[in-house]
Amino acid sequence: LIVRKNPDYEAQRKVTLKGEVKLPGVYVLDKKNETLLELLKRAGGPTSEAYLYGAVFTRGGQRLRGDMEKLYKNEDEDENVMLKDGDDIFIPKAPNTVIVDGWVNAPGMFKYVQGEDVKGY
Repeated sequence: LIVRKNPDYEAQRKVTLKGEVKLPGVYVLDKKNETLLELLKRAGGPTSEAYLYGAVFTRGGQRLRGDMEKLYKNEDEDENVMLKDGDDIFIPKAPNTVIVDGWVNAPGMFKYVQGEDVKGY
């Protein structure tokens, strides 16, 4: 019996996506140059409780810096990353926060401070 190597065979490349996404789990990369944004979309996107600003992307034991909130909400290609086998992405739950929006000087998400009144935000 002779078993020949298939020249087109490639081992599956897997990444792990954990935390506040609609479909967390281990994903096999569909194509050679799949990006983080494509993976997030394939996973159904972040949940309503996701804190994208606090996301942690690890590759080979090293933490990669980036703004996942900018990436997902604005589809900012400067923040996009080509995925590699073994990449690990964790999106935490939003901490206790208050969202200030509308006609205010500084809209955004702020950490909740017990006892703070509306004017404090």
